[in-house]
Amino acid sequence: MYDGIKNISIPEWVENEAIEAGGLDLLGLRNVAQSIGNYCLNGITTISPKIRYLAIRSWIIQMYAECQLPDDYSTFLKFGSKLEGAVAIGTFLNNPSIIGIVGGTKASEINEKSDTTVKIERLVQQLVLNMYTGPSSDLGIAYHRESGITGLTEERGELLAKAIMAKVIDTTVVKKILSEKKVESFNRDDLIELGQILSIDEIPDDEKEILLDIVIPSEPNPSGWDKDIRRIATYVQLLQLTNDKQAVPILDEFFEEIIYPKDGFDETLSEIYDGWLCFLIRDSIAVAHETSLQFVKDELDIDPKKTFHRNNIIQRIVNDSSGMENELKTLKLIDDGERLEELRFLDIFGKIKKRLITNNMNKSLQRWDDNQLNELNLIKQLESKNPGVLSLVPIVWLLSYFRLNGEIDTDNEAIDMLSRGGWWRLGLKEVIFPTIKKWKKENPYFYLIVGDLIGITVDQHVSISWARMATDITKDVSILKVDANSWQYRKDFFAGRTAARLNEAIGWLKQLKLIGENGLTSDGEIMLDRGYKSLNNYYSTLQS
Repeated sequence: MYDGIKNISIPEWVENEAIEAGGLDLLGLRNVAQSIGNYCLNGITTISPKIRYLAIRSWIIQMYAECQLPDDYSTFLKFGSKLEGAVAIGTFLNNPSIIGIVGGTKASEINEKSDTTVKIERLVQQLVLNMYTGPSSDLGIAYHRESGITGLTEERGELLAKAIMAKVIDTTVVKKILSEKKVESFNRDDLIELGQILSIDEIPDDEKEILLDIVIPSEPNPSGWDKDIRRIATYVQLLQLTNDKQAVPILDEFFEEIIYPKDGFDETLSEIYDGWLCFLIRDSIAVAHETSLQFVKDELDIDPKKTFHRNNIIQRIVNDSSGMENELKTLKLIDDGERLEELRFLDIFGKIKKRLITNNMNKSLQRWDDNQLNELNLIKQLESKNPGVLSLVPIVWLLSYFRLNGEIDTDNEAIDMLSRGGWWRLGLKEVIFPTIKKWKKENPYFYLIVGDLIGITVDQHVSISWARMATDITKDVSILKVDANSWQYRKDFFAGRTAARLNEAIGWLKQLKLIGENGLTSDGEIMLDRGYKSLNNYYSTLQS
């Protein structure tokens, strides 16, 4: 019988009166990857896919000021929600095939009606005003005011607002709002007129130039120099990849380049390469443990009304020795004739160390030529959910160890980045590296390590669940009941990857017409050159 970790002091999950709530990051491990993603690429989120909304949002703020309404946040939101509704309905009425409109579902319902007059109301719970707050702030377009009403920066926000206003000032909708302020409905044709001008997919040249100088500035803002540079570097890499591929890049192609940089790549990209590799390292850790949690859930779901001892569940999972052997054989970490039951930690550690001949391009993170032992490949294997795939969880830990050459007592920004959240998020310094050093010393059987990591996964989930309930007692995200060493199924769960916001960034580049199906456009070539010049100027300044 499995006899791994038994006595860990963790909160126990029992019956409660909280409402079951959903969520994606039920282990709290994606949070670290997300923070690294924001470090590498600010000014965009997974819920801000349409860049023109930055300009439309600025214009709504300017419209509120033009109407001289009270400096009151609730009044501002009510005004903004109706103006957003007018834009969404008008855009959809003008082009019913358009996708990505905030409020598009209700706008579609309105489009199906033949009413001449359309009542304007709030269409969505999550407004553009809120969804694009972070990007607007990060990009120096807007800033927070004490009243809660966003202010516009003169050099960026006001420029965008004025560019929109110049196009819509003579529309019937805008004239009525400016004169009457509290308009409740508009003529259908008047909304179509507004929608023709404010299509989220068609960015006029004047707005495009402003947005380009915001996203990839030729002269980064000194007050946020580092943030601007990291963002520029990420966009430069996306543009360079597009140029190399002569096609719109996909996410995994980006990460492959990050893992295995091409000979002769521009040295000004080294920092951002390491940043995104840190993201991938933490994402692989999150995927590994989420997959473990899903396996536990699946085992409990076989008999959802029954309570199981934790060791019995872990034993059922690790007993699939043939499945685990197959996964390790795929990585060439176990030879024909070797048995998993006889395999110890140092056997695996030694094989990995021997294969990872490093090709270190800088002092932060190690790189190697082996095309199997990398985070992206392990993520793909874990996503397969094949029997025995949990044998890869210790391998994920080990790759993070070798990326930093097993060193944690150094002044290395990467180790600090990978340890964000500390004990609370399975930090490398606090949890992963000390545990690996313990394994090196004690040399346990490999299958016992797999079992221990399953237990650690469940403990992590319970801790995160309790923490979220402590913040909001009405929310319960736990997927299983835990009482001492007893586990029981509560609800479904599926493992996934951390959203990297790179797909949204690629979308912005397409909307700005910098990239197309055949690679870079002429404007894209100009922006790639401008990005490299900004990076070179920045790093030259640092060296001087």
